[in-house]
Amino acid sequence: MILQRAYFWKSTLIISTGLIELHERLAGKLSNPKCTMKSTSNLGFAYHYLGKYEKAIKCYDHAMEIARKTKDRKCEGVLLGKKGNVYRVRGEVGISIRCYEKALTIANETNDRRNKGIWLGNLGISYRLKGNLKKAINSLEEALEIAREKKDEQNESRWLTNIGLVHRDHFKYLFSWDEIPGNDDERIIEFLKDELKIEWAKTENISKINDGKTIIVSNKEKSISLKLNDEKNKVNLKIDNVRIDEFTVKIENGKLNIYIFNMTKAIGYYGKALKIAQDIGDIRSEGFLFGEFGFAYGCLGEKVKAKKYFFKALEIAQYIKDRSNENKWFGGLGKIYHDLGEVKKAIEYYKRALKIAQEIGNERFEGREIVGKVRNLC
Repeated sequence: MILQRAYFWKSTLIISTGLIELHERLAGKLSNPKCTMKSTSNLGFAYHYLGKYEKAIKCYDHAMEIARKTKDRKCEGVLLGKKGNVYRVRGEVGISIRCYEKALTIANETNDRRNKGIWLGNLGISYRLKGNLKKAINSLEEALEIAREKKDEQNESRWLTNIGLVHRDHFKYLFSWDEIPGNDDERIIEFLKDELKIEWAKTENISKINDGKTIIVSNKEKSISLKLNDEKNKVNLKIDNVRIDEFTVKIENGKLNIYIFNMTKAIGYYGKALKIAQDIGDIRSEGFLFGEFGFAYGCLGEKVKAKKYFFKALEIAQYIKDRSNENKWFGGLGKIYHDLGEVKKAIEYYKRALKIAQEIGNERFEGREIVGKVRNLC
C-alpha cells in the first residue's frame, strides 16, 4: 500500500529534476513570451521542490516581469502566491503574507475563485505561524468552503489539516477558578465576548453555586454555566443547558487555572483530512497527519496510542526520504518513551533525531539539550 501511494511523491522529485534539465536545453530558444513565462514558472516550482529557494524566487520574478509586460494579470497573481510559498518555507513569514495578500487582490479582480481559495488557505497558514490564530481560522475556513465548492480534495485535506493545527496551537490561560467572583471577573467576561461572541455577558451577572463547583453567568433570558468536574481537571461549558466546549484545568501555585486546550478539536479535523489524503493517495500528507496524531495523543496522555501513530509516520517518512519529518517523528518518539519512563529508548530516539537534524541543518531542533536532560535521569 505504501509503495503504491509513494509513487506519485517520488515521481514529483524525478519530474522536478527533469524540468531543470529541460529548461537548460530550451534556454534562449523560446520566442513566445507566454511559453517562456510558463517554462520559467515551472523551473521555479522545480527549484522550490528541491530546496533551492533563491533560484526559485529569481525564476518567479522573471516570469512575473513577462506576465506584467503581457498584461496577464491572472498569471501575475499565481506567481505572487508561489513566491509567498517560497518565502514561508524559508521562514520569512511576514513577506509571505504580503505576497498572498497581493495575490488575493488579483484573484478577486480577475474573478479567479479557485486561486482565491488557495491564497486564502496559504494566508491562513502564515497567520498561524505568526500566532494570529483568529485571522488564521477565518482565512482557512473560507478557503475550505471554496475547496469543497470546487471539489478540490487535495486542498480540502490541506485546509482541514491546518484548521486542526490552529486548534492545536490555541492553548492559552483564561482565568483562575478561585478568582471568580472576584479579581478575574473581567477576564471571564472578555473570554465569553471574544471567543464565544456573547455580547450580553456582564460582570454583575456572575455567581458561583454548587459548593463552588459551578460558575453561572446569566440574565433574565439567557444562561451560561461552567462546571468543574470531580477530578478538578476539566471544565464543561454549557449555553442554555447545551454543552458546547470543554476546558483544561491546571493547578498552579495552589490555584485552579483554566486554559483553552483544543486538542480534541484538532484530532477531529486531522481525522477528516486523513481520510481524504488516503482516498486520493497523498502519502506525504498521510504521514504528516499520523505524526500530528502522535503529538496530539501524547498531549492528551494517551502515550501508547501516540507511539503507534509516530511509528506509522516514521515508516512513511523513511520510505519517501522525507528527512525533515523523519527528524520530527524520531523526536516525538523520544519524548513519548521519556514520558513512559523508558529512558534508554528515549535517549536512542533523541540521538537519531539529533543526527538527522545535524545532517539537514535543522538548527531549531534542540535534541542535544534534551538528550542531556534524559541522561540525567539515568
